[in-house]
Amino acid sequence: FCINARHDDSASRVMEITGRGSDIVIEAAGARQAVEQTLLLSRRAGKIALVGEFEGYLNLGVVGEVKLFTSYISPLEYPLALSLIAERKVDVKNLITHRFKLSEFKQAIETANNPLEKPVKVVITI
Repeated sequence: FCINARHDDSASRVMEITGRGSDIVIEAAGARQAVEQTLLLSRRAGKIALVGEFEGYLNLGVVGEVKLFTSYISPLEYPLALSLIAERKVDVKNLITHRFKLSEFKQAIETANNPLEKPVKVVITI
């Protein structure tokens, strides 16, 4: 499921669908409120991936044995990366190893977590 927080009360909707919270919560907006809300959406021992670009400090009262995964994305690197790709100095074709539709989200996550599939980048097309 993909829940749009603009139209739904995310926490209520997740509990309605799952009865316990989400196994995996992916926060991609980078907004403080969205990051803080991930704890309300995750089940006990769930996984939270923070991939949105966020600056600042958070005060998260982490409970429930959640596993928190973060990434580093610097806006300063975008122009150089795009330039190298545009000038064909870097071949990125082989970086995307798997492509899925949004309706295949579950299979995409399973593929990304399966080393036998040898995923580099798994893309979900919306």
